[in-house]
Amino acid sequence: MADFGGFALTQPSIKGSAITGTVEDVQKLVQKGVISEKELEQRLTGGALALVRQPIAVSSWYDMRAVASLVELLWDVEGHGDPTYMRRRGKEIAEHLLQAGLYAQLEFAKHNKLGQHTDGKARFEAFGRDFRRIITLSGSIYNFGRWSVRLDPEHEGRYLIEIHEATDLPVPTSLATEGFINRVMQEIRVAARWRMERPRPDLVVYIMDRPLGEADSSADASGMTASLEELRAAVRDTGVAPPRDGKRAEATAASPELPKDAIKGSAISEQSVTENSVKGSIVVGSLEELRAAVRSGQLREDDVRRTLGPEAAGLALNRDIQLASWYPVRLYDAILRYMTDALGGGKTEYMVECGRKTARELVKKGVYQQLKSGNARVDPALVRLVISLSKGIYNFTRWELGAFDKDKQWFEIVISEAEDYPDTFMWRNVGFVGVSVSEHAGEPWTVHCSRPTRDRVVLRVTRST
Repeated sequence: MADFGGFALTQPSIKGSAITGTVEDVQKLVQKGVISEKELEQRLTGGALALVRQPIAVSSWYDMRAVASLVELLWDVEGHGDPTYMRRRGKEIAEHLLQAGLYAQLEFAKHNKLGQHTDGKARFEAFGRDFRRIITLSGSIYNFGRWSVRLDPEHEGRYLIEIHEATDLPVPTSLATEGFINRVMQEIRVAARWRMERPRPDLVVYIMDRPLGEADSSADASGMTASLEELRAAVRDTGVAPPRDGKRAEATAASPELPKDAIKGSAISEQSVTENSVKGSIVVGSLEELRAAVRSGQLREDDVRRTLGPEAAGLALNRDIQLASWYPVRLYDAILRYMTDALGGGKTEYMVECGRKTARELVKKGVYQQLKSGNARVDPALVRLVISLSKGIYNFTRWELGAFDKDKQWFEIVISEAEDYPDTFMWRNVGFVGVSVSEHAGEPWTVHCSRPTRDRVVLRVTRST
């Protein structure tokens, strides 16, 4: 089976995009005669064996326990238990994803502007902000664990990366993550590197080996040369096409996962990944509604173009949309405001209903299989549902659990770093989150929103009586 569906949000899981190389390398062990098919069956769990014998879909979720079995096999047979082997594998995964262009957080790492800061303090603070944004990638790869970046209390000029609730993250995978993060550091041209420590089973900590230095922006030439050699090897092994004429290769791996009736289109522009963006899966429904209104004569095309301007109108009327690509928030916000006025009479309820429609359509199409669980409780899985969805939809803002009712009748989701989070999105999420949680719980829940400060939005999710 290529997709674990609702299982993914009730069991620790990992995205297919992060395990394709692992599965292929286990298959190669058998093909090359390093281990026999019989030995493979003896050493792997049933779930792990199923992974080796099926195609892996990059946008689907897979049981972390099964994947851990594959990783441990490779570490033992091919890596002989050497931590350096796992660090190298993590670095290769980062190379693959950087070239594939599947994740906006990694595109942001490519185009970061850290080198523009000459003041040491400003540069240190900018690095912290940028890296917090980059590690939101974790929510697109794992459905468990809480990642954070904070100041290192024992070393001036350094940060810590902490993964809490990490019991289900295997030791070899946490070593591979060290290699992954350090490859990203190379990409943003910072000399400091991270070292993994595991003070207890549910906590993984990555510690910077040196303060952030003024010379970092020059990059380590020898390190970059080595990475290019490894990139060539990764290209040969994974079949990812190298960039042409210095431009990023387009991501094509996600295309087979698109529903047949989705609007097909090109990958995100370089401009989009360096600004606040939203996934195409959230954009498609509204654009289909707007285009239908133009076709039926309810809206006039010339009015749409005149009101929105060339860029937003081009997205609204002409541009093909791909569910797995990213699109600028400012353009989508302009389109939603226009639709609210032109089709919804300026009422916020119109946006709420748009959010409901989007969630229902995604459930129907199976784009986010985790929306279906039938678990009618306020529990960590239900809260993770909302937060994990946000990380796969936006490349900005931070979503966290706020207040929580001890009687399990309501909880709050706090959206911080939300200065650029439009009101149209806030109202859409009243409908979207309401349907998402209701589908997951198998009973009706409602959502109320508030904006106590410009950079903070609170969604209160309540069990309907």
